[in-house]
Amino acid sequence: MNALAKRLADGLTVHLNERAEEVTIGDDKVSVQTDVTTRHYDRLLITSPLPQTFELLGELPVDAALRELTYAPTFVGLFEVASGTMIGEDGILDAELASGLLKVINNRQKGISATEIVSVYMDESWSEDWYERPDEETLQEIERLLTTVTGTAAIQSRQLKRWRYAQATDVWPEPFYQVNDQIYLAGDVFLEPDDAAGRTRFESAYVSGLRVAEAIR
Repeated sequence: MNALAKRLADGLTVHLNERAEEVTIGDDKVSVQTDVTTRHYDRLLITSPLPQTFELLGELPVDAALRELTYAPTFVGLFEVASGTMIGEDGILDAELASGLLKVINNRQKGISATEIVSVYMDESWSEDWYERPDEETLQEIERLLTTVTGTAAIQSRQLKRWRYAQATDVWPEPFYQVNDQIYLAGDVFLEPDDAAGRTRFESAYVSGLRVAEAIR
């Protein structure tokens, strides 16, 4: 999957360590003001979580139903585990897990990392229940739940991430959204109408990117 993401970004000019602050529309250009500079484009594709996207768009008209989509905060534990630790056949388990676990991913099996970095995603209810607890206590409980998947595999390092917009509680039944002639929205929350999974994931983000690219060409 990492290879697919790199393929989408192949040939793009990337500007790092800048925060986008405002999007404005001129006569024939759309401008993006960051905390460093202002850049001008013929067309703009935005793939950030929708709450952040709407902050950038300001008062630009967007379907009210799209503005009502919500996200749930999610805890993610990142664990470096012993070499050879396998998570399912293809690097992901998202069914028949212990209560609180949403999915467990081995990033090496997915081609994302060179070492056994396991991402443990907690579900919405668990994350809400634990949100006010100390980070170390929370990380210890995630690690305990991880052992129901990995058994006694040695854990070499651990980190806790709080992702405010990790999981959308609703999805949009189209692969992208066109704000106007110049601005498009895409990402994992935008699903094909016949998407069998009906939930956000890397694959939905990838397909969304392909579909909006076809539309912009």
